[in-house]
Amino acid sequence: MPSVSVIVPNYNHSRYLPQRIESILGQTYQDFELILMDDCSTDDSLQILERYRGHPKVSGILYNQTNSGSTFRQWNKGVAQARGDYIWIAESDDWAEPDFLQTLIAVLENNPEVGIAYCQSYSINETNQVLGTWKVHTNDLDHDRFAKDFIMSGNEYIINYLIYKNTIPNASAVLFKKEKYLEVGGADESIKVSSDWRLWIKLSQVGSVVFVHKELNYYRTHHNTVRAAAISKGSHILEHLQMIEFILKHVDVPKTSKEKLISQAAHFAKQWTETADKNSFEYNSETMRVLSNIDKKLLNVMEKKAPVKKQNSKVVKAIKLFRSRGLTGLVTAVLSRIVSKKELPNAALPDYKTYLHLLKGKEGLEIGGPSQIFEVGNILPVYSIMKKVDGCNFSTNTVWEGEIEEGLHYKYNQSKSVGFQYICDATDLKSVSSNSYDFVLSSHSIEHIANPFKALKEWLRVLKDDGVLLMVVPHKARTFDHKRPITKFEHLLIDYNNNIDEHDLTHLPEILELHDLSMDTPAGDYESFKKRSLDNYLNRCLHHHVFDSILVVDVFTFFNLKIKSLNIVSPYHIIVIGQKSKTKVNNLYYAKRAQQLESNLPL
Repeated sequence: MPSVSVIVPNYNHSRYLPQRIESILGQTYQDFELILMDDCSTDDSLQILERYRGHPKVSGILYNQTNSGSTFRQWNKGVAQARGDYIWIAESDDWAEPDFLQTLIAVLENNPEVGIAYCQSYSINETNQVLGTWKVHTNDLDHDRFAKDFIMSGNEYIINYLIYKNTIPNASAVLFKKEKYLEVGGADESIKVSSDWRLWIKLSQVGSVVFVHKELNYYRTHHNTVRAAAISKGSHILEHLQMIEFILKHVDVPKTSKEKLISQAAHFAKQWTETADKNSFEYNSETMRVLSNIDKKLLNVMEKKAPVKKQNSKVVKAIKLFRSRGLTGLVTAVLSRIVSKKELPNAALPDYKTYLHLLKGKEGLEIGGPSQIFEVGNILPVYSIMKKVDGCNFSTNTVWEGEIEEGLHYKYNQSKSVGFQYICDATDLKSVSSNSYDFVLSSHSIEHIANPFKALKEWLRVLKDDGVLLMVVPHKARTFDHKRPITKFEHLLIDYNNNIDEHDLTHLPEILELHDLSMDTPAGDYESFKKRSLDNYLNRCLHHHVFDSILVVDVFTFFNLKIKSLNIVSPYHIIVIGQKSKTKVNNLYYAKRAQQLESNLPL
């Protein structure tokens, strides 16, 4: 087995690839494998990569058929393929001195407590001109320390440096232990730019840090990078605020340092007020949520400091709503006002009329309801336009509804007559006739079902031939599932073929390990959560599976549902509606839209 796995994740860097790869193959330390990756480049990258197929050091060339939309998804994919004990993420537009590996391997092997080692970098431009070194990046934190080599405990490194800025700005300068990377859960794929910063913090929490002051890495800066694009769009402001929120939550920050971080947040918040009128509803809502979590006083300060000409702007008004009613209140107030005008804000649900057309005056069945999201004043107020809704719940006593009984007791909307309440499992609608409903609704239910495909088959059975399925699914990025991996489509199919039932606890070990209890207050402490989870057949609280919009599209396509609309709406809803089709569907447009939605997520 090789000692080091070198991973080169590439996207449209054909101009720099030969120098990158040759600088790896020319290392004085030769005990490594080289994994080449391409994220559906549109330039000549594939032709260049193919030149190295068959090279004794190249253990694999991995091509994506569609762009993943995430540098960090590529990192995780590469590490999953790696056989070495150490990982070098060699970005495709950088290059290294011949003794890079030899130098960093030596310090890692001589210091077993170290989890991460990195060197100083030269800054270069598109033409390889050296612009200086990255020491200037840390001079404001500690001018003398970064002028020489050092080894430091991870927690000390975090408190002294990483809480203030990403002092390891380029992955190409880093060598880390694979076991440590896997231990901390790898890179967070939901973060567009600063996931590396989060990763360095997490790695530093489980090992020491070594810095080599010699410039062994050449870090290229140019316009065609994810970071440059984020800065040009202004999205880096929210990501930096999210980083401060992350640090205050996961690091024991001293009081004086916390004050500095809040001051930083105020600086970025001021920048946000200058541009917020141009941002999306989701972006501004998330910014306010993060600011409130960092320090509730920040929103007051931002309102007072807003320029006079902006005192009546939608930003200041939104801040006032958020302060007084929270995020849910903000969303409700905005939507209530606009729903009265028979429309919804573009940023929340741009194609609301699609739902009106498919659901108005129709009769349907709701799984696991009633659901607040379908009420007037919420994201998708469709109850009021429907003729009738019946309901299905698995028990006469649930965590969400309390005690209920079968019969004409389903109260879903104050202005509507009650519907029929069925008591049966979502995977076995035995009391419901086939082809009996115009639509099926399901909001935040499918994730609680151990065998989703079995449930979906039943839901489609009770739908008429041209009926529609409206499903709302939590996106993992902003829920207590954010640490868990997305469930694979193949896994859902295997569960169906194996006829998995609701007693199944296959995912419990993963859930107990990765469930973020800090985001699930009703679950209590770990022992209470574990006890509740072991009784899942009775309470159905577990999220068996974890979804993103890409998986949702794959599932709808598999069941031959022609997608009519797909959106991700703050804070964590994937909203999709599809119509039964007698002909084979491919949903190619929505497959591409899902890729775009995932790549543009602010979290």
